Amino acid sequence: MASREMMQATVQKMFDMVRRPADGSDPIDADGVPTRLRNMAETVYAPEVQFAVPGRGPQAFSGGKQAYYDYNITRMQKTEGSQRLELLDMMFGNTHGAALIRYRDEKNGETFSWLRINLFRFNEAGDKIVDIKSFEHDQHGVDGWFTKALG
Repeated sequence: MASREMMQATVQKMFDMVRRPADGSDPIDADGVPTRLRNMAETVYAPEVQFAVPGRGPQAFSGGKQAYYDYNITRMQKTEGSQRLELLDMMFGNTHGAALIRYRDEKNGETFSWLRINLFRFNEAGDKIVDIKSFEHDQHGVDGWFTKALG
């Protein structure tokens, strides 16, 4: 059983790694994935990680790391990479953790903000995330935003 401290450190590391540098740069790798996202994914996600992001819009996906990379390539190309995340709170049990996150995105002068809860399942050591399920507070609004922004 993983320690809550290790799981919390893993989630905090994930959020620290996805922050953009202070200079605003966001280099992408040869595949079109922002290097900060690839580095984070290789550090905190288990090789067999599975994602479940709900919805009826183009942001919805399920699958492993490649599905995560593919989604982020599309998002970066269509939204100029303007999405920002703010970690508001976390809680942990014996094998799972949850994070309350505020997302903010911009495109063509419009801004959309929403809350999401990500539910994480960890490996036995608590240092790798093996499963992520997302829950939007305003699924209809998120679907509409991404249909317009990514469609």
